[in-house]
Amino acid sequence: MSYDLHPRNKEVNPISFGWVTWSWLLLDCGIGLVIGVGNSIRPAQYRYIPGKKGASPMSNDGYYVSPKNAKIMAIVARGWVLVERGKRDEWEELSEEEQKRMEEWNKEFKTYKLPASGEFIDKVEAFANFAETSGGFRIY
Repeated sequence: MSYDLHPRNKEVNPISFGWVTWSWLLLDCGIGLVIGVGNSIRPAQYRYIPGKKGASPMSNDGYYVSPKNAKIMAIVARGWVLVERGKRDEWEELSEEEQKRMEEWNKEFKTYKLPASGEFIDKVEAFANFAETSGGFRIY
């Protein structure tokens, strides 16, 4: 299932994300907080403030993001990208042995978040570029 974001600004191309990527953008990057979307207490569930006609940003039903909220989402996304790129750079400076030790420690204790992949960081940055210039958008 994909999420297609259609901008109000016709000079900006629509952008699409797969279900997992869109969920991560909204729920794990904090971008969804701008429009009232967040994790539930149950796994694989979320909470949200319904849009007009009960639309949900996770249901491909035309949920509308205003120009103001789109710009704020872009700011949050850019902040996340800045932090994650720094973590990714720091991670890549570690030896393989240190990376493996940290991964094993994290499996058992979950005391910190390992950095996002470079590919995912690029997707969040693409979203920021889109949202900033979109003039608001609908999610289908």
